[in-house]
Amino acid sequence: MNLLRQPAVHLAAVLLAVGVLHLATARHSEPYFNNDEVRHTMTGVFAADAVRDLPGSLADPKGYAVRYYCQYPALGVISWPPLFYAVEGLAMLALGPHFWVGRLCVAGFAVWVLVSVYRFARMQFGHLVNPDRKGGGVEPPTDLAVGVHAEKLSLLAVALTALTPVVFVFSQRVMLEIPTLAFVLAAVVRFEQYLTARRGRDAIFACLLAAGAALTRFDGIVLAVYFGLRLLGTRNLRLLAGRPVVAGVLLALLLTGPYYALTWSVYGSGIATAAGSGTTPDSTGFLRPENFAYYPATLPRQANWVLAPVAAVGLILAVVRHRAAFGPAVTLALSVYLTFTPLAQLDDRHAIYWLPAVATLGVLVVREVWRWKRTAGVLLVVALLAAGFWESYRQAFRFMFGYEDAARWMLTHRTTDRPILADGLYSGSVVYHTRLHDPERRVWVLRGDKLVYAMFSDPGSGYKQYARTPAEVLDRLERFDPEFVVVEDPPPDFPPVPGAELLRTTLAANPERYEVAEVIPVRTNYDKLADPGTRLVIYRKRHRNPHAATAVEIELIGLGRTVGAER
Repeated sequence: MNLLRQPAVHLAAVLLAVGVLHLATARHSEPYFNNDEVRHTMTGVFAADAVRDLPGSLADPKGYAVRYYCQYPALGVISWPPLFYAVEGLAMLALGPHFWVGRLCVAGFAVWVLVSVYRFARMQFGHLVNPDRKGGGVEPPTDLAVGVHAEKLSLLAVALTALTPVVFVFSQRVMLEIPTLAFVLAAVVRFEQYLTARRGRDAIFACLLAAGAALTRFDGIVLAVYFGLRLLGTRNLRLLAGRPVVAGVLLALLLTGPYYALTWSVYGSGIATAAGSGTTPDSTGFLRPENFAYYPATLPRQANWVLAPVAAVGLILAVVRHRAAFGPAVTLALSVYLTFTPLAQLDDRHAIYWLPAVATLGVLVVREVWRWKRTAGVLLVVALLAAGFWESYRQAFRFMFGYEDAARWMLTHRTTDRPILADGLYSGSVVYHTRLHDPERRVWVLRGDKLVYAMFSDPGSGYKQYARTPAEVLDRLERFDPEFVVVEDPPPDFPPVPGAELLRTTLAANPERYEVAEVIPVRTNYDKLADPGTRLVIYRKRHRNPHAATAVEIELIGLGRTVGAER
């Protein structure tokens, strides 16, 4: 057979085109996205260092993690599951603790996502004209002409998924949504194969992939909803008692149980807070009436303004005319809606898991229009691709620079091994870059939001202030005796933090104790930092405290406990 006619070659061509678009739009940056990106990066560095420090790190893993966090307080341990960090850590062990290594890992997961989208769409479009099935699942076409038709529609679904703004942006960021989506969609495909062919290995792989999703991000719970709805919809609840399903579930529980038991015991209150009342000022609340319209109303922003209404029409077509063939797409969309709508923390990125279904349902409309009038079908395809391309291309890749310069300057000009202190919205970036440029790991980083004040996520959630007057601020700084203190001035556009403002004004008002040693502008196209013209002001402490404290203690608001270690 001609190589150019191979489906794998066609899929590779689509992936290559998407990759070229990413290369054309991506830019170098320091980690900062959503303020979680730096923690996802730094936790990968932690995983690499833990492997590098074997067997010592394994002798006392809790003590090792606590000491590491006290030295580099910008980790996501416990806050998020560990699987992505293990992958990222191994990659960093081989390639170095660089931000681009984390981005490369996410890119690999993005390729896996698109391959799974192809398989997800093809089994449904093939079933439209090849409806023979065994027990409620869907299977790929066997007839050659049918296969070619289903392949083209599936490739379009891949392209439309890749060009949805949420998938496109998160494929370039060190965040957990794309890795989780890769596991979720692969599990869905394996589950559908089990419904069709009843191969035990498919059930086991579906459960293992579900465990992978749950060990990457808590959002993996969406698969439990999906599996349940599909078993109900295809009248296959009896499969739950089958040996392959029981074995797969037991394996999944064996893999996820220890982590989730530990997490709930130490972080249950934080999870409950996030789900019930949110962690940001714009959080709603659990099961608020306004929650139910959020995700459908924001679909044009999640997908694009052409795909969203077309997919809505496709959903109606699927339910009314093609329920058996497009049960997976309809159920995936419904599962995402039912899982994330009740939560207090509504966010467009949670809906990333239904975008392959949205794209597939949009392509179903293309098929129907094409069958009615080919010219109209061509125009619809052009409109969908053009809108996807434009929405993705205009997503200006936000970049930020300056925090690495600040960390390198302080490391270059330090005269002692005293700690440095960073405070601000992106102080975690100073933590990461200090570790990056201090391979011997000699310098400790203190944070203002651990020393002067503390909060769960923002000033509206679990906020505490340890120093309430300038004198108390100076006393705390004197106690820990940092050689340098770096602060954002003026602060980025963010809910004002009283403790951060007190620290900044206290430093500026006491030049006899803290002299301005360097000012580094933050270079960015992100309006929250660009509009106020944020700078990083580095203060040098003029006098040394020979009796400075060597014990570092950090109160973890989300965990309801305090951890500490000796420098």
